[in-house]
Amino acid sequence: MVYNFCNQSIDQGKWYLIFYNKFTGKIRSYYFLEDPVAGGSDGIWGLYMTNTHSILNNTGYFAYPINNPITNPYVYTTNISTNETNKAIAKGWNVFETEITYDPSSSSKPVWMSIQPSENNISNITIAGSFTSKSEGTIVSSSSSN
Repeated sequence: MVYNFCNQSIDQGKWYLIFYNKFTGKIRSYYFLEDPVAGGSDGIWGLYMTNTHSILNNTGYFAYPINNPITNPYVYTTNISTNETNKAIAKGWNVFETEITYDPSSSSKPVWMSIQPSENNISNITIAGSFTSKSEGTIVSSSSSN
């Protein structure tokens, strides 16, 4: 367990349980929401860290090497849900997962982590129509013979 914020005396309304799996290198964060959210079709979680380190070096398309630390890195991830049609942040327990990398230099400096949830509305749009095009011109070619 990395963090346990499930105590009313610490910070009212922030119910986080955060676990780290050292075998897979993943942080799994559980969040309990007491009140329903206004609505959205997709939940996005932002994980922000302070200082300069390589903990989030593999969250982009390509991983950065450990000798290329990032200052104040952040990563966005979606809500993990069993309902594939709706990955919104819902009342009750929500969960998201982030892969992190091992950085031995991070233990010698303070690294603060913050979590920022947001909801998006994702819709499918069908656009139909037609297009007509016309072009006029001359094709110029050159040839040579020996």
